[in-house]
Amino acid sequence: MFKMTGRTFWKWFRNLLALLILFQIGLGWYMTDLGFYHRWYHAAPSLHKSVGSLVMFTALIRLIFRFRENFPSPGLIIKSLRFNVFGAQHYLLYTFVLLITTTGYLFSTSKGDPISFFGLIDLPSLLITGDSFRNVLDWIHYLLAYTLAGGILVHSVQMKHNFSRKRSLKK
Repeated sequence: MFKMTGRTFWKWFRNLLALLILFQIGLGWYMTDLGFYHRWYHAAPSLHKSVGSLVMFTALIRLIFRFRENFPSPGLIIKSLRFNVFGAQHYLLYTFVLLITTTGYLFSTSKGDPISFFGLIDLPSLLITGDSFRNVLDWIHYLLAYTLAGGILVHSVQMKHNFSRKRSLKK
């Protein structure tokens, strides 16, 4: 029988976050080519904002609990090269996720309009800016999204290599 432990829960939580991020990247790229009369022209950005807010909250919860659980001492971090590479890579990916969601939120609310979170609640605007700063936020959001997609691709290749190496060592 399947028993849900704390470690198993966080693996599922992390995988859910990864799927949400991949969905966001795909939806973001899809949205950029929509014409005004396309039926998803208004629905896709609304969904993108809601899922982006969910990604932000999910990533924050994951990071908070990751820092709370058995975080190694600085001496162990230095000794463990594997932790340095994969751990630093994970924190870098989380940093990109939080930067992307923050710039997306600031861009979306820069005119003073709130973001609807799946129609349940409205997330208020924190910063009202002019069009020039709004364009900078949009450009940063776009650039960070491409960087994150590249980072995910590199991370996936490294994970595949790590898993195939572990299998070959078991034989």
